[in-house]
Amino acid sequence: MKNFFFWVITLISPALIFLCFEIGLRLSGYNAEKRDLFVEYEVNDKYLVVNPEYVTRYFPSFKPQIASNPFKKEKTDSTFRVFVFGGSSTQGFPYNFYYSFSSQLEQKLLLNTQGLHVEVINLGITAVNSYVIYDLAKKIQHYQPDAILIYAGHNEYYGSFGVGSSQFNFGNSITLKRLILWMKNSVVFQFIEELFAPDDKDRRVQRTLMARVVSESNIKKGDYIYNQGLTQFERNLELIESLLRKKKIPIFIGTVASNLKDQSPLSSLWEAHNAYDLGHRYLSLGDIDNAIIQLTKAKELDAIRFRAPVAINEIIIQFAKKKSVYLVDIESTINELSESKIADHSLFIDHLHPTKIGHEIIAELFFREINKVGLLDPYLRIGVMDVPDPESLFEQAYAITPIIRLTNGYPFIKGLNPDEELELFIQEYNYLQSKSFADSVGATTWVNGNIVALGLQKVINEAKLQKDSLLVAQASYELFSWLPFNKDLIHSIVDYQLGNKNLDIYTVNSILKALNNGMIDTKLIHALIKIYSSNNENEKAEYWHKKLIE
Repeated sequence: MKNFFFWVITLISPALIFLCFEIGLRLSGYNAEKRDLFVEYEVNDKYLVVNPEYVTRYFPSFKPQIASNPFKKEKTDSTFRVFVFGGSSTQGFPYNFYYSFSSQLEQKLLLNTQGLHVEVINLGITAVNSYVIYDLAKKIQHYQPDAILIYAGHNEYYGSFGVGSSQFNFGNSITLKRLILWMKNSVVFQFIEELFAPDDKDRRVQRTLMARVVSESNIKKGDYIYNQGLTQFERNLELIESLLRKKKIPIFIGTVASNLKDQSPLSSLWEAHNAYDLGHRYLSLGDIDNAIIQLTKAKELDAIRFRAPVAINEIIIQFAKKKSVYLVDIESTINELSESKIADHSLFIDHLHPTKIGHEIIAELFFREINKVGLLDPYLRIGVMDVPDPESLFEQAYAITPIIRLTNGYPFIKGLNPDEELELFIQEYNYLQSKSFADSVGATTWVNGNIVALGLQKVINEAKLQKDSLLVAQASYELFSWLPFNKDLIHSIVDYQLGNKNLDIYTVNSILKALNNGMIDTKLIHALIKIYSSNNENEKAEYWHKKLIE
């Protein structure tokens, strides 16, 4: 009996020590700011917002940007709540969050419904893949989502926990990686991780994340690592579907698209480059079908796998055959709507990140599918107005600056050291500085990591001096996205823009955002009625007239 108790004590002692250490760290407040995915919005305590500190758990030495999408703590009966998952394209990179397809979807929902409180919460995070999406899906199911949107697949090889990544690459055991994600909820595990965290002193304008995450730069089609990337994607999707099916939450998943025409293979394999050149020869002859075949082949043979292979979309299409999963065919539409009829720079700002128009197309496709399955009944009221377009010069410069930095380094240009990469970047950055005041402020804001809202306010002030009303409207719409509960700001927007029909699209989108956030204000409703009446949207004008009377 003594031996029995001895062995019992011996076996449970480590667990007891671990438990005591865990309790002690929690009571001391260690990493308390990183424990919750959502935290109270400091501007309005009735709302929650994504906690930027929480998502650092998915990266050993990198703090990703997170969209600022406040949503109500208490969901009402008239609320339509959507969570959106994916990587940097979903997050909106290189644009600020308000031009991501999720934010543009929210605006489309506001424009085309009546009596519906809309919440589209963007959980897109740079360099994450299906492991992180599964981990986040477990966290959000308790917040009563009406739908889940997924646009993901590019990061299965080089994203965090990817099979070819330097970020949390613990071999190719799917079970082990899921275990590591689960253990990250432990404060003791976080403490141990931070003890051994690498000292990463890279600045934003030095070595790019793309250059740092590649562990395997030669992943050939059909080899072991290639197949493991597909396997993890498929299995994680199955887990996500199983998890959400139990809560009766529908999933809308998009096929992923990337730049075929204007992005040559990133690896040096001659077969890939040969197919790329052949594709362009077919294109010059007007043979679009064979051009697509060869350019797709070039992407498939590209051994540096930042662009998802065709097999990822095959998995997505098969996955969408499950009950309560709906397919959104983004890839085909992007090809159809690109200038060359092949995915190109008209809709991609680099190798795979959509332009602002590209994001708008994706938003429209998700909106149509959500509408098609009846989730918006009986609130649907299709209008004639759309989301604001184009973005401001500030936003254009803010977006193109990181793309210039990205494409002046590995894997787009090989063989350069960090100083040489930086020198190339500075040359183009200096050109942006010389273009216009708005371009200069946008580029500087990104490089220095300045507060975007302050940069936008500078642009608005200068644009008013120059009497550039369009730039004022564009930058004001962007600024209000950062300050969605600022009543003085929305009033100043209406005072400046109301009566200028050319600016109605910016004004109405800002007002609808304010009203959706609970800013029920007679001045705003009066302005909305006037805009709708002048644009012959009489049904919407009548609706808001009744609201005004109420």
